[in-house]
Amino acid sequence: MLVVEPGSALVVVDVQNGFLTDETRHLPERIGRFLDANQDRFALSVATCFVNAPGSLYRRVFGASSMTTPPDTELCDAIAGRGLDVRRKQTYGVLTGGLCDEICKRGLPRVYLCGMDTDQCVLKTALDAFDADIQPIVIADLCASAAGAAAHEAALELLRRTIGPENVVHSGLAREGHGKPTRIPRKSQPETALQGDVRSRHPG
Repeated sequence: MLVVEPGSALVVVDVQNGFLTDETRHLPERIGRFLDANQDRFALSVATCFVNAPGSLYRRVFGASSMTTPPDTELCDAIAGRGLDVRRKQTYGVLTGGLCDEICKRGLPRVYLCGMDTDQCVLKTALDAFDADIQPIVIADLCASAAGAAAHEAALELLRRTIGPENVVHSGLAREGHGKPTRIPRKSQPETALQGDVRSRHPG
């Protein structure tokens, strides 16, 4: 079981109704079990919610097919109602501006990250933390990608290269028969992205 270092922050990235697919549907319950065991060990616990807002570059590039209104933009039931500090965003990353300043002012030297997508918002947030001199710790088995297991695994390899292999860890939770495999053979290919669906390329 992962031992959470004292004086740490937790950011649960974009675990929202509109981002649930066959590749990510297992994640909310799994993160919920991690929170049951560990939430009170964090000095700051945050959940981010992406909103595909009017006027944003994301809306101009990818359109308004989803993630514009509730229930898509709301946290999944397994994550909601836990007292997490909810931060809404229109960007891939969240550790810029106010939240980054808050973590630094509180003297929290590290942030644990989980959520989706591993290859988009989790990756971006981890790199932002690293650049801000905050140690990012990505909990690999509490992350997933709508693009499939190959994209998830490729992102983990990038994270090991960019933030250090010791900062990509596992929760130690039992899979209980429903989780996606952490590693897949390199010959496997990611599933084809859904055209016109924000879930296949969301900032999460």
